[in-house]
Amino acid sequence: MGRSHALALAREGADVVINDVCHNLSGVPYPLSTEKQLNDVVKEVSSLGGRALGIKADVGKEPQVRRMIDKVINKFGKLDILVNNAGVGSWGPFIKLTSADWDACYNVDIKGTFLCSKYSLRHMMKQRYGKIINITGAYGVQGGPLVAHYGAMKAGIIAMTQTLALEFARYNINANAVCPAIVNTEAYQFLLKKMYPRMNPKAAYEKVCKEKLLFQREITCEDVSNAVVWLASEETRNMSGEVVFVTAGAEKTIGQIKEKSDIV
Repeated sequence: MGRSHALALAREGADVVINDVCHNLSGVPYPLSTEKQLNDVVKEVSSLGGRALGIKADVGKEPQVRRMIDKVINKFGKLDILVNNAGVGSWGPFIKLTSADWDACYNVDIKGTFLCSKYSLRHMMKQRYGKIINITGAYGVQGGPLVAHYGAMKAGIIAMTQTLALEFARYNINANAVCPAIVNTEAYQFLLKKMYPRMNPKAAYEKVCKEKLLFQREITCEDVSNAVVWLASEETRNMSGEVVFVTAGAEKTIGQIKEKSDIV
């Protein structure tokens, strides 16, 4: 999704800084992006005509985040939009989850969102303008089996977003969240291989969409990026503290919606 957001914002004329940790993390059961992939996205953004910068940093480590934001200001002179997209997860029965499982989610999902927001806000406050867009997830609105730790972090992101909206409105800073569900990413495909080992990933994803989504169709990274671009625009200048759902109907009221549709 990070690549998709970067390209979508670049197409709208934004200069883009792309961050990734560029190595695998303990407690995360699937492979993360590489430095080559980071550099490839920088090249893609540059090919669209915008300026681009790639920074390798761990968003869960404060000194690295501080240096990253300093590099952004030194390069571009300001910071208008922050998209807190970095996120990881794993799965397992609640009783078998380990401290390492919780820590992996916490360090990236919650602490990373906090640190990137904190050091970006210092500059946004000075310029009296800014857009913060936090990527949360459907399990942060309604919990699900095997993802207690992941859901807790995503719920925390929503609460943090609402706090940012309240505290920084006087600086003309908007803070909103995008809540996707079942996006067809590499990480989700990895999970599907574990859930349905005898099915190919495409068939498994289609099965989940038909079972879980009212529209019964793929949610793409670009679908989520469309919401990100909208929240970054002046069209949403009077929106703050809100959660935009990109779930194809798989939000917390899905049971009620199905009942109503059956009646109709």
